[in-house]
Amino acid sequence: MAEPENDKQVAEEATEKKTGKQTVEDVKKTAQESAKSALDSTKQAYDDAKKGNWHKLVETILCVIIFLIALRVIFGSIFNDTFTYLGELLMAAVTKSPWPIVFTGFVICYREEIRNLLNRLFR
Repeated sequence: MAEPENDKQVAEEATEKKTGKQTVEDVKKTAQESAKSALDSTKQAYDDAKKGNWHKLVETILCVIIFLIALRVIFGSIFNDTFTYLGELLMAAVTKSPWPIVFTGFVICYREEIRNLLNRLFR
């Protein structure tokens, strides 16, 4: 009964004695293996798509659609309120006076020149 306990203790001591370099090497090896497996799965998916096997693509599209529906259900009122506000803001800008939109477009378009001009003025 003492031998398994002794083996366990030796294994723990060996684990504790790992140097920083060995730990970095272990992490590096794990990262390389993970990257290789990701590359292999990507190649497999590409080969499946070339062969006409679109099963995984259909699953992905269905998951995205379900995710978007869930977002709509959970955050629907926020989306509706935001788009309603933006629509009212756009209608107010178009029907009343479009100059704020023109001014904003001018500032966005010439922002680099405006920044350079302000930097020269405040030196």
